[in-house]
Amino acid sequence: MRNERRKRKRSHKSELKRAALIKDALREVQRKTDEQRSIASKYYKLWRRSVETNKKLQNKLDNRESSIKKVTHLNMSSKNMVGVKIILHEELEELEISSEPIGNGVYGNCFLKRFNRLQITVVEKQLIESVDMLYKEAMFMQRFPTDVSHCFQGSNWRRNQSP
Repeated sequence: MRNERRKRKRSHKSELKRAALIKDALREVQRKTDEQRSIASKYYKLWRRSVETNKKLQNKLDNRESSIKKVTHLNMSSKNMVGVKIILHEELEELEISSEPIGNGVYGNCFLKRFNRLQITVVEKQLIESVDMLYKEAMFMQRFPTDVSHCFQGSNWRRNQSP
């Protein structure tokens, strides 16, 4: 009997301890969830505010862009283009003296030309009309490495070794 009473007391105490531990754990979980909720609500409010300000700014930018488009459309209307001169290629008189070659290469020649009427300086590019030459050059550029200095170093080394 005594042993049974002791066993009951022990089991009762252990049940009380377990219940107290469970209550403490529940309180701790509840406290942490409250903390997390407060942090989440705080940052949600901040996020919401930032989204609203971004929308307002975007609306302002859209309004500005639409007003700028309206202004440029008005500026480019046919009424405003009356003062703009249209230069035709036939109107330009080339000065023969001023045609200077700038350079030439595989792809063609470049000339610096000046025109008499408006004192315009233009770079004129005369491309080679043979497409085969262009393909040939591209093929060689692909075959050979970009740095061919090793080819020249070997030939210099042989020259230095021969005497």
